[in-house]
Amino acid sequence: MVGSVLLAAAVAVGTAACSSDHDSPKKVLDQYLAAFKAGDEAKVKSLVCARDKSGAVFHSDAERRSAATFEWTIGRERTHRAEAEVDFRLTRTAPTKSTKDETALLVSEHGQWRVCGLRSRG
Repeated sequence: MVGSVLLAAAVAVGTAACSSDHDSPKKVLDQYLAAFKAGDEAKVKSLVCARDKSGAVFHSDAERRSAATFEWTIGRERTHRAEAEVDFRLTRTAPTKSTKDETALLVSEHGQWRVCGLRSRG
C-alpha cells in the first residue's frame, strides 16, 4: 500500500528517527518527503500510519532515482483532533519540470503524527 501511495504521488507530478508528539503535521510531512527523496525506505515507513506500513515504498531502482528529482513547498495545515490535512506543492525538476498540488492526510497514532495518504488537488 505504501508503494502505491508513493507511486501515485510520483506519477502525479514522495531510519530510526521518528517524529515526537511535539512535531506538527507540517514537520512530519516534510520529514516524509525528505526521506522519500533520499530513497530512505525505512524512514518513510516510520512516518506512515499503521495501515500503510506493509508493502514496498519503491518498486524499482528507476522509481527510487525519480524520487530524487522532487522538490516541495509545504502550505496550509488543518487539524481536527487526531486528523490533519496539509497542502503542499510537489515539483519534479527532471527530466522536465512539472508541478502538482497535493494534500497529505495525517493521523495521530499514539501521540505521533503519521502520513496516511496523499491526494491530488485539481
